Amino acid sequence: MKRKMKKIPYIICLTILPYLARAQSEHMAFFDQEMIKICLALLSTGVLLLFILEVVKQFFDYRLKNKILELRVPEEVANAILKPKTGRSSMKWVSVFTALGIGLTLVHFARPLGIHSAAILAFSTAAGFLVFFYYLRKSAH
Repeated sequence: MKRKMKKIPYIICLTILPYLARAQSEHMAFFDQEMIKICLALLSTGVLLLFILEVVKQFFDYRLKNKILELRVPEEVANAILKPKTGRSSMKWVSVFTALGIGLTLVHFARPLGIHSAAILAFSTAAGFLVFFYYLRKSAH
């Protein structure tokens, strides 16, 4: 399953790349309106499915915890099964989305849109992950 999940970003990039590489004049739109609608529909569907997956996961974790308490499983086994959540995932997304927001603001002020816009977004995303990395390093000490 992990191998399949790693291929998804590559497939998305390879799907979008031909649209970015085509030659166009200054007056042509960067993306077709229909393509933007399709991408937004796919993105919103993906976010909805991820939300449903997270809700189902939380529900089954709750049921598992209740079963462990009912069966009076030894503490060592219960601790091995039920790993405590650290909240690092939410901190990662906060740092990445904050960096993306700053990057999109910079792209807005750095008109016209072009390859430098993608570079700004890439560097801002990398900066968000770098902030998260330093947060993990500092919280480990």
